[in-house]
Amino acid sequence: MSGTKTCPDCGTEMTRGFVPEFTGMGAIAPVWHPGEPKIKYDHVELDPSATIPINVFRCPDCGLLRRYAFDE
Repeated sequence: MSGTKTCPDCGTEMTRGFVPEFTGMGAIAPVWHPGEPKIKYDHVELDPSATIPINVFRCPDCGLLRRYAFDE
């Protein structure tokens, strides 16, 4: 499922990438985590083994962005 994607709006092959999130310590790649967020001391607790990277596909013609979290 993580191969090529076709734009659902215009039918063009989409380009794979990611959208970095910027923190006080630099840029990070976003991930998906199952369940509800558990907040402790103003931070969200994560189980790193449960996270899945979020891939973003962009259509070079119309600019549509689609996010996917693949089990790879």
